[in-house]
Amino acid sequence: MRKSLERKKKIVEEIKEKLRRYKCFCLADLRNIKAEQFKLIRQKIGDAAELKVYKKSLIVRALNDFYKEKVPEGLRNYLEDVNVMPVLIFTNENPFKIARILEENKVEAFARPGDVAPDDIVVYPGPTNFPPGPMITELKKFGIRTKVEGGKLSIVNEVKLASKGDVISKELADLLKKLEIKPCRVTLRILCSLEGENYYDLKGVVVSSEHYLTRMREAFSNALSLATHLLIPLKENISTILVTLYLKARNLAIQSAVESKDVIGDVLRKGVSEMFTLAAKLNSINPSSLSEELKEIVVESKLKELFGG
Repeated sequence: MRKSLERKKKIVEEIKEKLRRYKCFCLADLRNIKAEQFKLIRQKIGDAAELKVYKKSLIVRALNDFYKEKVPEGLRNYLEDVNVMPVLIFTNENPFKIARILEENKVEAFARPGDVAPDDIVVYPGPTNFPPGPMITELKKFGIRTKVEGGKLSIVNEVKLASKGDVISKELADLLKKLEIKPCRVTLRILCSLEGENYYDLKGVVVSSEHYLTRMREAFSNALSLATHLLIPLKENISTILVTLYLKARNLAIQSAVESKDVIGDVLRKGVSEMFTLAAKLNSINPSSLSEELKEIVVESKLKELFGG
């Protein structure tokens, strides 16, 4: 009993020492992560952080001692959640950087019933370790044909077992495990982090570089459109603004009948068009108000409008 208490006290002091040594720590969830996968995740994160697994009660005791009962409520709630299997990540890096490293370095995992296929799952021709027997029938259920080579079954045809987005059944999950196919990618999910007095709830936050690059492109495009609309000159939009202003100025000059060599042709064409329109209206109201010559011009204009030429 005494040894157990001493051991727990030592672990609490170890956690507090790490809280002092690192500028930030994250609480992550170890659920659905196997020991082998956790080892690979540790390797991938490298020197960027230190990952440690402790009992919840010891984590709570260490946090209470270290923060003098000023533990953020969100952090307390996660530690009180019976479904959370906590792992502490100690680091001197930004917590969002650690979350991004984890997201971009997922490890392979077998599919479980109910998982969603992240990509098409395909079986290709080739040898297996299965001896002839019941496995022939099981493979045949999924459309996989086999032959015996060297006392083992060999797959002879390519078969797509699931499409991207399909929900994986128990039967398929069992088969994939037997075939040693790991279609899924898993990693630790950071729930929250504490950096000094700054608490961040990171549950559900997407931190992949691709996601943020897409968001940045969208933000840039929206900002550029707004700047162009407000006529704010930038090197990226100055050509568009100048073309827009030129077209607006040209249209205003034409509508105002400005005598300028740049628009005089359009002004005259507009005037002639308006003259024909007015003449046509007068002709329909009082044909005698137009000269015969103008009537012929109006009729000719109408024919061209109707039939081209």
